[in-house]
Amino acid sequence: MKTTSDNIDYETLKAPIEKEFHEFMDALEDTIGNCPEDIKKMMPFSDAYRGKKIRPVTMLLFAKSCGNITQTHIKLAVVIEIIHTATLMHDDVLDESEIRRKKNTINATWGNQRGILLGDYFFATAFSLLEGLDTSLPIELANLTKTISIGEIIQVENQHNYSLTEKKYIDIIEKKTATLFEAAASMGARFAGRKDMESISNAFGKKFGTAYQIVDDLLDLGGNEQKVGKTLGTDIKQGKITLPVIHMLENAEPDTKECLLALLEKAKNDRDMEKDIRDMLTDFGSMGYAKKIALTLLEDAKKAIEPLPSCMTKNSLFALADYSASRCF
Repeated sequence: MKTTSDNIDYETLKAPIEKEFHEFMDALEDTIGNCPEDIKKMMPFSDAYRGKKIRPVTMLLFAKSCGNITQTHIKLAVVIEIIHTATLMHDDVLDESEIRRKKNTINATWGNQRGILLGDYFFATAFSLLEGLDTSLPIELANLTKTISIGEIIQVENQHNYSLTEKKYIDIIEKKTATLFEAAASMGARFAGRKDMESISNAFGKKFGTAYQIVDDLLDLGGNEQKVGKTLGTDIKQGKITLPVIHMLENAEPDTKECLLALLEKAKNDRDMEKDIRDMLTDFGSMGYAKKIALTLLEDAKKAIEPLPSCMTKNSLFALADYSASRCF
């Protein structure tokens, strides 16, 4: 599978949903812009929190692959993106991040209190958009946000837990990251009138979302901060145990393991340790192991959607998986 950033163009893979994507963006901007002046003055949406909208794109691609994109999809795409943005604001406070997408985070500019409260405002805004839609959606999305929160809480509880297993790590990232991708894909199929395709969309969303987080974790360890556009090295500093570290701790000889543990302890207060840790993980093959797991999950995500009807949007879903891999391979 080719996975270089030169041959996978994100704008091209969005082409089959370009019209609907612009409708979504207009609806999103209208929603975000319709807020009290006291909130509007610190609204960072157009800067630090304007991303590639991969979750809404996933929803719209599934909707079009299964039938037609409806106004319900447009509104739910807005809901999913606003929920995601709220989680980013809270994450930036937890991680003490100062930069996201090459701009100051809300907490860096306005402080942690406002960062948390603005995230809360975004959560409330997302739920207010559900009025008039399927009556099951409020409970479904409430459970979704609970699952994300549970994943984040378990991750915090396991900071500096050097006995964390790969199985437990996967469970954490399935909850805190894959859940939202799974919901986006599932709602795309369901509200296109193809509930029979929900198992396919769920499988894609779960595999894709899990791989996406593993790639993010790899970028945090070994990415270029200028290229990635956000504060990196926060996992090591916060004591978040990610897949490369887990792999080395589970497989290294005792002396090598002790050396890594000593560096991880020093890294709590000394960011200069990050390069040494990254080099150890790379030399041992643990970075490569995590990349292999991510690639396998992305291949599994592509296999999951093989039953979808052949069309441009199905090809775009394949390309979306390749694009995720291209971010650091």
